[in-house]
Amino acid sequence: ASIRYEKMPLCGGAIIDKRHILTAAHCFRMKNIASPANLYVVVGNLHVSEETVLKKVQQLFIHEDYSPYFYHNDIAVLRIAGTFENWTDEIQPINLTETSITSGICTVSGWGNNLYLEKSGTQWLYSMEVPIVDWTFCNEQFTKSGIPLEDKVICAGAIEKDSCQRDSGGPLVCSDTLSGIVSYGVHCDRENYPGIYTEVAKYINWIEQQKQSPDPKIDETYPLIIIVTVLL
Repeated sequence: ASIRYEKMPLCGGAIIDKRHILTAAHCFRMKNIASPANLYVVVGNLHVSEETVLKKVQQLFIHEDYSPYFYHNDIAVLRIAGTFENWTDEIQPINLTETSITSGICTVSGWGNNLYLEKSGTQWLYSMEVPIVDWTFCNEQFTKSGIPLEDKVICAGAIEKDSCQRDSGGPLVCSDTLSGIVSYGVHCDRENYPGIYTEVAKYINWIEQQKQSPDPKIDETYPLIIIVTVLL
């Protein structure tokens, strides 16, 4: 899914049921962007300019312990106005991974940059396979740069195989389930610095709580639209 601020691509995300999209909290760090009134979700599109299915965002749930400094608890749920009415080959919910991932090859997708400092992302949805990297090694490397990791993230990637700007919030899929959410990194595909992904399995209960929360009253509902799929 592609999340948009007004008509501008903002971040990626993943459909988890007929009304909710899972993404990264840091996508909404600016106060004006944090209002659902300015947000849209687009799903089913392969090209960044397409609006195959466009939905308004009704509510935005950012983790209450999100830390913008170290990107801890970098997770958010979007609730659309109405529902996704029909599942297709391109528009499907994904099951959530409920156990920790410590090894293997996973897939990340989005419309992000191909290179660090590139001025714009790719025009077409892309995906690539990335290896899971040992958390202890990963934490040692990031701690050297003053960025200690929390134990609720997955490290994944290798040289020339990493998420990048404008991929934020996008999905890391392992064994056909949603295991991670693109969070941050040190530049892109930098040696010894894999990409960092919020680990979905550590937030199953929190996600379910947001999904079960009541809709806002009519006068609290903001007009909005969503599009799902990529990193800042």
